[in-house]
Amino acid sequence: MKSGYHLRLGIVGIIGAFFAPLGLLFTVVGLIAGRVTEDMRSNQAESARILRYIFCGVGLLFFIIGAAMLAVILVRHFRIRKLIDAGQYVMADFIGAEQVNNVEINGRNPYRALFRFVTADGQTVTFRSRMVTEDPTPLLTGRQIPVFADPADFSRYYADIDTVTGIR
Repeated sequence: MKSGYHLRLGIVGIIGAFFAPLGLLFTVVGLIAGRVTEDMRSNQAESARILRYIFCGVGLLFFIIGAAMLAVILVRHFRIRKLIDAGQYVMADFIGAEQVNNVEINGRNPYRALFRFVTADGQTVTFRSRMVTEDPTPLLTGRQIPVFADPADFSRYYADIDTVTGIR
């Protein structure tokens, strides 16, 4: 089954994509400035060394923060991709939508669609979709959606509402 999933950077990814190159730039500028000022007289060399440490320190800090943010996004992306590529999915019934009150997007609280699936041994599993800005209830009432899941561990899943709703 083809999935509607695609990589979403979100605000964390955008900040990470900004911080990582900026940190690299600061580090390179600090290293170049240190190299250029090595042959200065001793009283100026101390100031240049301090400046180099400041630039390199701030640059490395920015780079590490940005790279960590991007790593979180990419790890999540590859986990979802792995589930989708494995091709094992269940069709789960839509049971409702919940509003996420601890998050605001453009001054509004987003929604999560809730889905239920009953396993072969009678265990009921509830899945939650990613957050969406609009209430998905009118689009999903009475429908089933594919939930790509690890059959050995249903806590690892991706509820693919994109193929059904078209909500971004």
